[in-house]
Order: sequence, then C-alpha cells, then structure tokens
Amino acid sequence: MHSDVIEAEPAAAFPPGRARRRKHPPGRPATADTLVPGLAAAVLRHRNELLSVLTRVATAQAATDEVLRSLRALSGAPWELLRNAPRRLGRLATFLPSNNLLYSYVLFGVIPSLYADEVRLRPRRGWRPQP
Repeated sequence: MHSDVIEAEPAAAFPPGRARRRKHPPGRPATADTLVPGLAAAVLRHRNELLSVLTRVATAQAATDEVLRSLRALSGAPWELLRNAPRRLGRLATFLPSNNLLYSYVLFGVIPSLYADEVRLRPRRGWRPQP
C-alpha cells in the first residue's frame, strides 16, 4: 500500500513551521494527554536531525516513513491507553529490534512509559551504525 505522504521527500512530508507545545497545569501529574503533544512536537522540531541519523541505516524514503509512523503511534497513544486501560506497571523490560530504530523506541519504550514507572530497553546485541 502506498501513500503520497509516505512516498514524499522529507521536505514535502515535513513542511517548515513550528508545532505549538502545550504545558500541563501545575500540580497535575503528567499524562498521555499532556506528554504526547510535547513528544510529537519534539520529533517534528528535530526531524532533520532524526532523518540524518536514520538515513545512516535506512533509505531516505524508509526514514521518512519511520518518522511518520512514529508520529502516528504517538498521536494514537492516548486513545489506545483509554481503550485498553493497561494496569500500571512498576517495571517493564523490552528488547529492541535492529530495524526501525525510532519507531521501535516509540512503540516499545515511549508508549509503555506512559503506564510503567520504569522501562528498560535493550538494543539488539552487536548493533552498530553504518559508516
């Protein structure tokens, strides 16, 4: 399945501009609704740096797709948490795959951190960036 957004060059998929960052009210604990917009804004704000790193191990098209999928996963996280209502965990450990570095970090690290006090990520043994 193909989409114009996924097949677009980075500049077309991520037009210049600043995302607005919402802050949660003082005294209220941070939740998915207060954290996710800031995380998504950070990914957008640093997209060029992220794409620069990701294109060391993937094509520009694949890297752009990965950033978009990471943003989509982040934006859907609050709804998924409401829908599935996972119980709060004290500690969670996960192993990261060797591909889709940013997306895996979001999916297996960032999103679980919204319902776990501690998340431990372990990259694949022997992973090294390409020269």
